[in-house]
Amino acid sequence: MLGRAVLAEQVALDDVFYLEGAGRAGSFDFTTARLTPTLTLDELRGMQRPVVVYVSEHGREAVMAAGLQATVLAHSPDFRVTRLNARFLDPRRRDEVLSSAYLLKVGE
Repeated sequence: MLGRAVLAEQVALDDVFYLEGAGRAGSFDFTTARLTPTLTLDELRGMQRPVVVYVSEHGREAVMAAGLQATVLAHSPDFRVTRLNARFLDPRRRDEVLSSAYLLKVGE
């Protein structure tokens, strides 16, 4: 879903990154047709242009705690299908195991 959001928003792929240690998704790379590079939080702070980062909830919190200007462009529930379990299969309990992934525009 977030890969489609990058394409729909017509974000230049050279401006799209993962935040190191804060989420990755093979489906995101597949949809954007590239291996998305990774930035550290320090590298993100030093960017001279606005960029878009794919982050987990933990990554979103880290960006905000660092005092960076960030806007949520898109949000999606996230679940590693390789960790399939009974709670995920039960629609009433699915939210217990879902995490969140975000596209953040960082800078200006």
